[in-house]
Amino acid sequence: MERLLTAEVAARVTPPPPPGTTPYYFLASVLAERRRRYAVQLAAGRAVTERLLPGFGRSARRLTSPVRPSAPMF
Repeated sequence: MERLLTAEVAARVTPPPPPGTTPYYFLASVLAERRRRYAVQLAAGRAVTERLLPGFGRSARRLTSPVRPSAPMF
């Protein structure tokens, strides 16, 4: 299944992976690049929102954790 998925992804990305790249590392790099591109796109959208509506989406109060840390259970 890993090889089938790798072959499908490799057919849709450019440039192809370097020779000898394991399927695991190839798929991991494709996912990392997709995440990076999405983060850039998200940051651009947030910048536009901040420019048009300063402070929009930010909480007026400080968020605190409802869970209190407990002592280690050793």
